Amino acid sequence: MSDPVDRARRHLFVFAHQDDDLGYGGLLTRLAGNADVVYVTNGDGLAPEAGADPATYGRMREAEGAAALAAAGIVRERVHLLGFSEIEIYDHMVDVTERPGEFPRVAAFFRRIASAVAAEVERVRPDVVWTCAFQQGHPEHDLTHVSAALATRTRCPDARLCHLPQYELTILVPLRFAPWFTGEVREIRLTPEELAAKRRMREAYPSQAGLFAKFERVIDALGSVGRLTGRGFSFDEFTARETYAEVPPDFDYLRSTHPVEALNYMRDSHRGVKVRFDRHVRPIIAVLLAGGGTAPA
Repeated sequence: MSDPVDRARRHLFVFAHQDDDLGYGGLLTRLAGNADVVYVTNGDGLAPEAGADPATYGRMREAEGAAALAAAGIVRERVHLLGFSEIEIYDHMVDVTERPGEFPRVAAFFRRIASAVAAEVERVRPDVVWTCAFQQGHPEHDLTHVSAALATRTRCPDARLCHLPQYELTILVPLRFAPWFTGEVREIRLTPEELAAKRRMREAYPSQAGLFAKFERVIDALGSVGRLTGRGFSFDEFTARETYAEVPPDFDYLRSTHPVEALNYMRDSHRGVKVRFDRHVRPIIAVLLAGGGTAPA
């Protein structure tokens, strides 16, 4: 099977929100000359926690994402902001169980998101689509993945679809597929120039410095544990490798990748409601699969 990491091909990255790109700064830098990037949300989800106005916070996150991609060599004209509010996405997700009689409204909202992603795939006509891994670490990652997969299959069926691990089990499995992942995992090793660009990308996200520090502590801890078996690594060694996998056409999106529901979206809640794969996300995915991801007229 040929390598999808090919500079001569057209590439489209579909990320849920700003900073999903950061773990793949090397890949983005390597493909920058022929790559477009789509952010589905405006990144306003952390505004309440930061005590900020959501619209203002969202504009800041969008600016940070554009600056980070510029550090990777991707010009602003190739960065596309769909601008969906994370807060509204979570409102609609929990409405699946809190307001079940309004499910048609909820379904229409997520069809609009899927249609917006499909329009970007049709516009770019990529040879390869890269998106967040489907791994029940974050519901927006999963819904973005499904939207990108449907768009690829219906609008650009000859394109290859690859997914990029973000995290799961809170962030205990950061930027890698979990040990129980059954697909073929591929890896790229970054050049010194690509690694330097990746560091510059991190500097473009001052609002996320606290989150990045948590990732670094977890990765350092994992590296220390690995040394007990002779497989240790430093944070720099970890970030100098990036992994991905190709998505098979028969991937089952109605089934969790974890054996028990408690492992899905751990500590993820909204309006006092624990977000679940089985009750909140799977019904939305079922609607998208049934409708092909196309919004009603």
